[in-house]
Amino acid sequence: MEPIDPRQNPTSAPPEVEPQASGQVGHDRHGQDAGQAGIHPGLFLMLGLILLGLVMGPWVLGQLSPETYRAWFVGGAAEYAEYRQVKDQWDQKLTFAREQGWDSALEFEEQRAAEEIRPLEGAVIVAEMERNRQWRGRLNGTMLAIVAVLAVAGLIGRASHEGRARLDWGLYGLAGLWLGWELALWDAIRTVDPLFVIVLLAVVLAGLWLPSAGTGRRRAAGG
Repeated sequence: MEPIDPRQNPTSAPPEVEPQASGQVGHDRHGQDAGQAGIHPGLFLMLGLILLGLVMGPWVLGQLSPETYRAWFVGGAAEYAEYRQVKDQWDQKLTFAREQGWDSALEFEEQRAAEEIRPLEGAVIVAEMERNRQWRGRLNGTMLAIVAVLAVAGLIGRASHEGRARLDWGLYGLAGLWLGWELALWDAIRTVDPLFVIVLLAVVLAGLWLPSAGTGRRRAAGG
C-alpha cells in the first residue's frame, strides 16, 4: 500500500495556527484606530469658505470695490448711485450759495433739495431691505439644509460608513457656506450676542466629559 500524502488528504487536519498574543491584537487595533483618527478634511473646506466670506466682506471687497460689494450684498446699487449723484450736485449748489451770501434764496433751495433727494433716499432703503430679505432667505435655507443633513445622518447611523462620510463633507461645506455668507454680510452677524454663543458652546462641549451609555453598561457588567 502506498503511503498517504497528508497534503493530498482532504480529511487531514489543517495546520495549527499559533494564537496571537492579546497584546499584539490590541496593538494592531490601536494602530487601525490611530490611522482613522485625525482632522477631518472637510474642516479645511469649511475654513476655506469662511475665509472666502471674510475676503468678500466689507473689510476687503467693500474697501477695494464698494460698488461691487453693494451690488452683491447690500443691494440698491443703481438707486444709491443716482442718490449720490443728485445729493452731490445739491451739496455743491448749496455750498456755493452760502459762500456767496445768498441767504434769501438759501432756504428755498434747501427745501427744493430735500424734495428731490428724499424720494431717492427712500428708493435706496427699499432696495436694501429687499436684498436683505433675499439673503435672509438664503441663510435660513442653508440652516434648514444643515438640519436635514443631520437628520439623514442620524437615520443612517453606522449602517453606511461611506454614506456617513459623504454627509460629513456636506455638513462641513454647508456650515462654511452659511458662516461665510454671514461674515460677508456682517450686518447680520454683528448683532450676535457673544455670551449666548459661549453658553451654547459650553453646554455642547460639556457632553465630552459625560459618561456614555456604553461605559455605564460595561461598568455595571464588570461590577
